[in-house]
Amino acid sequence: MERRFRVFRRADGSMHFIRELYSAGARRVFDSDFVVRDVRGRPTFFEVFVDLGIDVEMAVKPLAGGGLSIRGTNIYWKGVRLPSTALKVEFVSKVEASPERGPLLRIEGNLLMQPDTKLGRLVLHGLLRRPEKLGRIRYTAEPAFAS
Repeated sequence: MERRFRVFRRADGSMHFIRELYSAGARRVFDSDFVVRDVRGRPTFFEVFVDLGIDVEMAVKPLAGGGLSIRGTNIYWKGVRLPSTALKVEFVSKVEASPERGPLLRIEGNLLMQPDTKLGRLVLHGLLRRPEKLGRIRYTAEPAFAS
């Protein structure tokens, strides 16, 4: 699937992301901001979809080899925390060196079915035979320099 991923840094330090996916002649755009907010006295990473009124609290964890895992934890709609579901989203990134193009950032996003309880896992994976990984998208980001 053809895709495009653009990142902009704003003056306040937040990051603005635009993801464009092209499929069957149609373009789908996911537009969001990554910001840090204070939650219970701790700086917390959020992905914010301003046009939808949705904020996703993210757990950030370093991985071996210099990678980074960013996993959605709590979802808020117009400031109200929604109940947890078995659906999870995780982005795993890793910086790679490319002799031809310089440094690259590889990002893999996964839509996961991961219930929080043993009973939920038994029902969804054991009885209903639903897979844990429902979908995946991969991005390769490289620096773009103005000429």
